[in-house]
Amino acid sequence: MIEQINKISRKDKIYPNGHVYKISELETGIFYIGSSINLKTRMWKHKHDFYNIDRDAYYLPFYVELRRLNKSIKDCTKLALEEYENITLKQLREYENQYIKQFENDNLNYNKNRTHITKKEKEEYCKQY
Repeated sequence: MIEQINKISRKDKIYPNGHVYKISELETGIFYIGSSINLKTRMWKHKHDFYNIDRDAYYLPFYVELRRLNKSIKDCTKLALEEYENITLKQLREYENQYIKQFENDNLNYNKNRTHITKKEKEEYCKQY
């Protein structure tokens, strides 16, 4: 009989560190908030996605607006807002979501989707529809 190995899902795995970050275009003030367990790799991925038309992320609203303004991801500042130790992806997404919620009514915020919704928020949303 073969034993089943219980695998921990990626979102429940504990990572040594994680960051919530903000990418801002200085002249206009538009910004995007994100999170990552590897900030250096994530910033590289933003650059790659911005320039690669074959990537779905190429069409993210923040990137589209930068291109409309004749700007580049290279023109933006990248700032780590928070650093966390021994954190799961689920926890990191919850922290990221708290930042996104702080700025959800700000017209300069280009986060169009929240990363995490609580059970209570989901119930309230479902009541509306």
